[in-house]
This record gives sequence, structure tokens and C-alpha cells, in this order.
Amino acid sequence: MRQKRIVLLKLLSLLIILDFICVVGVTATEYYVAVTGNDSWPGTISQPWLTIGKAASTLNAGDTCHVLAGTYSGKPTISIAGTASSPVVFIASKNVVVGGFSLSGSYIQLIGFEVVGQNIGVSGSNCQVLNNYVHGSTTKGGIDITGNNNLIKGNTVVRAVVSGIYVNGQNNIIESNEISHTMDHTPDRSFIEDADGLRFLGSGHIIRKNYIHHIMHSEAPGTDPHIDGFQTWGPATNILFEQNYYLSVDTSGSNQIAMAEDKLGPVSDLIFRNNIFIMSDTDPRWDRAYCPIMVCDDTYAGIPQNITMVNNTFIHLATFSYTGNGESAVTLRLVNNAVIKNNIFVNWGGGVGRASYISLTNCKNVDVGNNCTYNSNGTVPGTPYPGDIWMQDPKFVDFNGKNFSLQSNSPCIDTGLTLSMVADDYNGTSRPVGSGYDIGAYEYVAGALQFSAASYSVNENGTGAMITVTRYGGGIGPCGVSYAASNGTAQTGTDYTAASGTLSWADGDAANKTFTVSIIDNSVYGGNKTVNLALSNATGGAAVGSPSSAVLTIVDNEVAGSTPPVFQSLSKMIGILFFMMIGILFFILRGKIAGGGKQIII
Repeated sequence: MRQKRIVLLKLLSLLIILDFICVVGVTATEYYVAVTGNDSWPGTISQPWLTIGKAASTLNAGDTCHVLAGTYSGKPTISIAGTASSPVVFIASKNVVVGGFSLSGSYIQLIGFEVVGQNIGVSGSNCQVLNNYVHGSTTKGGIDITGNNNLIKGNTVVRAVVSGIYVNGQNNIIESNEISHTMDHTPDRSFIEDADGLRFLGSGHIIRKNYIHHIMHSEAPGTDPHIDGFQTWGPATNILFEQNYYLSVDTSGSNQIAMAEDKLGPVSDLIFRNNIFIMSDTDPRWDRAYCPIMVCDDTYAGIPQNITMVNNTFIHLATFSYTGNGESAVTLRLVNNAVIKNNIFVNWGGGVGRASYISLTNCKNVDVGNNCTYNSNGTVPGTPYPGDIWMQDPKFVDFNGKNFSLQSNSPCIDTGLTLSMVADDYNGTSRPVGSGYDIGAYEYVAGALQFSAASYSVNENGTGAMITVTRYGGGIGPCGVSYAASNGTAQTGTDYTAASGTLSWADGDAANKTFTVSIIDNSVYGGNKTVNLALSNATGGAAVGSPSSAVLTIVDNEVAGSTPPVFQSLSKMIGILFFMMIGILFFILRGKIAGGGKQIII
């Protein structure tokens, strides 16, 4: 009898504990760092830590560290191991300046920091470096990746040393970053080399949608530095370059779009597709100043092979007298197996030597053709390859304004080869739009309808988020597109009101259109939530452009520690069950035990 009473008491205790946990609420672990903090404090918002290093040595998988505004010295190392479902997040509040970071752990997210002095080094795996501003670095590479399976996205790198981004390792994604003004030397000139946009080694990388521009000899005087948008000396294999925009405004010195040589290891299986490459050189030493994509054999025991360049747009802006031999847009030396198709080349080759727009030396199995070539001054860039659109103006929308999309009367429309490896264009528009593939980086559309940005944000206590959709490519003809909002981490009916519909444009109308996603405020903390936005079903000959999807972040306005709705509901349920169980147990304990005929009195 006593044993039964003990069991019942334990059950009562368990129910009380469960009810207490649900009333208090369970929230994700959120830590804080502030310049007014102390590392002996618990790291809460009211008692934050002082250093990021303290957070780096304390956080576990799934934890988040909010670094509040201020300047933090040093280059903290973060070696925590998160998981795919529970990453470790370091996120900057506004105006956070740090001396650098070293990420050697896994599944770490580094978001929104300003890094000055050193760089962001990533030797770990499955990390994400997002929306950071890196400038004035004193070490090589503004962002230096040697690990595997990392995502480097949305960062701005200015005045890095030697290269804006350096990527090695395997299967890294380098996407939507902006790189400019790379220096060829450290401030104290203890190290002097070249000044490049992005250096790549390793294998399996995707390098897409990056904007590299304004790397100039006047800012990197060194010893006549060699400036490349992209460079490798091997090993570099199975790497994709797509939808990148490289603009060289430098008119002197040795500038190149890309340099790939197998000096230290094999170079193979490089794909360049849907990129825009713009050069401006007028240096008389080189005529067009040594500015092609060059792939060549150097000293490694092997031959570069499997090089593909398809649906790119190669532009030379310079207008001058061609007194030299001219410069090819693509130079291959001792390369086996290459494809160069569906590209546009403007103002390449020609000169006194009538250089070809493609230069091939001791190469085997190279397939060149079906490209559009045009020199605005009439000089002929060698002889045509099979299927070339030869010396015809590609009819860009605005050459001087650097809008290299096609006018409706372009000879490049529907005249390209169908290439299965090129499923879309520079803007993400699916190919083909018409009866065939277009030549160059852009597919001609009557208009592309797309979000004005890939991400939006709204405060939870705001009335709603106004989302803008733009019409790209002019206003010829009526068109429309469907829009819809769907659950990310936010839930319709709880965090926002469902939104879907159609936006329409009349003939001649190229103005932006908007729709609103209404936000539902609540009084408890649940963290920031996301809503997925999508465009589909373009009509009237228009296409859905890029970005065709976007993310709306609802920024929570409550304080961490309040109880989320799901736990409030659970708390109420268990509270009711608790009192029901009390009643049932009271009835049992005041009654008689079956077969015993005696009462138990507690």
C-alpha cells in the first residue's frame, strides 16, 4: 500500500514539473555580445558578454549569438560543430566592426559583419558567410576559403590584398558577391604580387552571379602587376562559372578576363556560361593589352582539357586606332577538348595582323563556331568559323550604357545552337524563349517580370510589407504575372495573411507594380520568421526573370524569453490535464483500493 502511494506521489510530481516547464516556455538559446559587456556574465541581453571569443567557446549546435553595435578587436576563431538542422549562428546587429574571423568548425553562419584589417578565413565545412563587408585587409584574400561545402554569398570585398576572394577545397559556392579595388601589396609592402578579383583552386566549385569591377593599376602600382578577373595555376577541376559580370575599366597595363594555367596541378573541366566580360584596355604595348581568357599548359605533367565557353558576351569598350596586331578574346595553348559556341564577341581581334577573335595554338579537338563577331570600326577579326554570324552588329539595347541585352531586330535571336548544358540565361530566364536559343548571355524576351530584390524585411508590428515587381526590357505589349506568398518559417494565419494574385501591365507601361503581404503581430517572442515569395505564369510574351523568388523576413519586435504561442497552447492543455488528474487521483485516493476494503489516507 505504501508502495502504491509512493508511485502516485511521483506521478503527481512529474505532472507538476511538466506544467511548470510549459508555463515558463522553451525558447532557442540566444546569447549576446556588447562592448559594454563582461565575459563573466551569462551572455543575456541584459548581461551580455564582452568578446566574440567568449561566445565562440561557449555556444553549442543550434545556438545564436547576437553581436551588438560597436568595434571588436582581434580575429576570433570559431571551431564549434553545428549540424545541418541546428547551425551555430553569429549575427551582427547594425554597425558591428570586427578585426576578422577564422571559421574552422562546421555548420557555422556568419552574417552581416564589417571586417577591417584582416580577412574572413574558412577552413571548416558547411559554413555560410553571408552579407558581410570586408575591406582594407592586410592579409591575402579578403575571404579565404580552404574548406569544403561552404556558401559565400552576398558579401562586399573592397581593397583586399592579392585577390578579393580566394577559394580552394571542394564543392564551395561563391555567389552574388561584389569585389573591387584589389591591391597588389600589403600596406607595409612586405608582400607584393598581383591584384585579382577571384582566385580558384580545388574542385567542384560553383562561381556565379558575382560582380567584379574597378581593379586598377593606379591603385596597385607594385611592379607592373598582372590583373585578372579570375585566376588559377592549378589544380583546378570541375568548376562552373556562370552569370558573373566582370568589368575592367583600366586602360593601361596587363589586364585579363581569366588566366588558367596548369603550373602546379591539372586544369580541366572548366565551364564558362552566361557571363558578361567587359574590357577597356588601350595600352599601346599590347594594342588591346593582353586581355583575353587564356588557358594554357605550363610546367605540370599534363594538358589542360575539357574547357567549355558557351553563351557568354565578350565586350571591348575601347575605341582607338588598331595599329598593333590586335588581341583575341580567347587564347588556348596546348589544350585538348574545348567547345566555344553561342558567344558574342564585339571589338576583338583585327588589327594589322588581322588576329582572330579566337587564338588556338597546338590544340586538339577544339569545336569553335556559331558565335557572333563584330568590330565597330570594320576591321576583320581573322576568318569566320562554321555557323558564325560574321561582322554583324548584335544590336544591343544600349552599348554605351552597358546594357547588352538584345533588341528585337538582333541577328542573335533564335540563331544559336540548342545546348542542353545552358538551361537559362544571365537573368535566369529559361532557354529558349522563341523558336531557338539566342546567342550571347541574354535570351531576348518582350519583357522580364521579376522581383526588385531577392530579400525584403518588415517589422512584426508593421502593417504590411510592400513587395515590388519590375518589368525589365521595355514596355512593348501588355503582359502579366502571378504572385504568391507561402510559408517559410512563418505560418499563414498566425504570422501573416495569405497573399496571391496577378499583376498586369498595359502596352507601353514599364512602371513597377506592387503587392502587399499583411503581417499579424502577436505579443510573444518567436524569433524572426520568413515568408517565401514567388512569381509564375508570365503572360503576353513576357518571361519570369531573376529573381523569380524572394524571401520576406518578419523581424520580431518582442524580447527573447517570452513564451511562443505553441508553448502557451501546450501549457494550457497540460494545465487542464493537470487539474483533471488531480481530481481523478483525489477520487482514487479517497476511495477504496479494489479488493482491499480499506481507505488510503495521505
